[in-house]
Amino acid sequence: MRRLIPFLTVLSFSAAMVACGITDTNPPPTVDILHTQFASSLGVNPSTMKVDPYGVFSREDAVGTGDSATTGTTVYVEYIGWLPDGTQFDASPQGTPLAFIIGDQSVIPGFQIGVLGMQAGGTRTIIVPSPLAYGNSTLKTGSTTIPPNSNLVFRITLDSLK
Repeated sequence: MRRLIPFLTVLSFSAAMVACGITDTNPPPTVDILHTQFASSLGVNPSTMKVDPYGVFSREDAVGTGDSATTGTTVYVEYIGWLPDGTQFDASPQGTPLAFIIGDQSVIPGFQIGVLGMQAGGTRTIIVPSPLAYGNSTLKTGSTTIPPNSNLVFRITLDSLK
């Protein structure tokens, strides 16, 4: 039975990645994140964060309670997104969480991966590598432009899930 548990964990993670829109079995390189200069105001240091097999870096800022977010779960999150230089490019309106189903591909894959495993009330900081964000596309969000190949930083609070 002990040998089956790691296999099931890998299988579950692989199924979650496919559900999040990731079909490439080769994770993106993490070297660009390790060498990215992040604004001190973001309080991130990739070398001290966990990194998952797909290259999303994470740090638990506050651990929640209850059930964990899994593929197919509807999650309600509040978040702030920044470019590495500290420029805020997006945020959920205060008190109005973003709702999405993990795996429905309505948000970037790296964001979905970053929410996986969170519990209600938890807060997590993640760094999403550009291939799991907007890749080599340029994206205009309000008055901010996300340049091509940008790694992104998010602080996410999981308000609730169902």
